[in-house]
Amino acid sequence: MYVTCEGAKDVVVIDTTSLEVVARIPTGPRPRSAAFTADGTLAFLTSELGASVTVADARTHTALGTIAIASDARAPMPSRPMGSALSRDSKRLFVSNGRGESVAVIDVATRTVERMIERVGARPWGVAVSADGKTLYSANGPSGHGSAIDLTNDRVRRRVTVGGSPWGIAIGPGR
Repeated sequence: MYVTCEGAKDVVVIDTTSLEVVARIPTGPRPRSAAFTADGTLAFLTSELGASVTVADARTHTALGTIAIASDARAPMPSRPMGSALSRDSKRLFVSNGRGESVAVIDVATRTVERMIERVGARPWGVAVSADGKTLYSANGPSGHGSAIDLTNDRVRRRVTVGGSPWGIAIGPGR
């Protein structure tokens, strides 16, 4: 189990059988989420205030490197990496950028930002990929809505008003 610890600038790894801390992985400031490749070999740990993602070996629980997420000059605020989700084939990592109002698409093999999906919504936080891999969903914080993003053209297909301040998204099996 990986637990993000924003005050300590690390992720604590806990053995789920013994409930003992087995490792600490240093990250940038204010780590927010963790995503794992389907084969369980890599973990991606977002750092909100570091504008980065730490790549970790999920078997040895050690940091392997960092992917910087540059801010887009057109964005109202700098990138603030929050939520993360991997494509079903683990080739692309989607990272919401909070106040940057965007989602970074990262090529897992090269560990580089491939592109940015702009104007997703006000402060996208949680993200999830549909079972067919064609749609990315985001929870857009203070705007009170979620977005459905078409991954074939990187455009918001629809916004759905949900009220409150949606933070996370989960997609059920087979959806």
